[in-house]
Amino acid sequence: MSARWQLVAGVALAAALLAGCLPTPDRGADPSPASSAPVDLGQEIAACPSASGPGELPALQLTCLGGNSEVSLDQLRGPLVINVWASWCGPCRQEAPFLAEVSEEYADRVTFLGVIVEDDPALATEFAQAADWRYAHVLDPQGRFLAELGRSGVPQTLLVSASGEIVRTHPGAFSSAQQLRELLAELD
Repeated sequence: MSARWQLVAGVALAAALLAGCLPTPDRGADPSPASSAPVDLGQEIAACPSASGPGELPALQLTCLGGNSEVSLDQLRGPLVINVWASWCGPCRQEAPFLAEVSEEYADRVTFLGVIVEDDPALATEFAQAADWRYAHVLDPQGRFLAELGRSGVPQTLLVSASGEIVRTHPGAFSSAQQLRELLAELD
């Protein structure tokens, strides 16, 4: 890990420990439309999933990381893992390797989607690429997704069934890849 990433990770961890990873407007995120401007993603991060009909997710239209399209969350179907995160969240950084590992293992069976809450798109892109997350991510500059679900704080992970039903929510960071695999077993 480069000295720059160690410094960024250290600052993020300290901020998370002090603030409990609760998103607030003063975290440096610009909730204006300009914050969803296109960001160069390179070839690593997948395109956003397509919609298929009303489900249990909030009726929000969020911009894909990179600004190339929008996704209507209430139209998504599973099996789907939605991980809500931010680059400034220390626990999000701790669980990043587990999400990368398991998302690759399950790529042919489960769609993974990141929801980036109150974060700078450039920092989020840099973090997602460094974490080796190859799945799609959408930007939620105002944190509306969790608010619509009556939840707060990141990270949080939701499992969505083939019918669009939220079957499980996991608040907080995963402590291992195996913990995430056990959660995914609930989709069977």
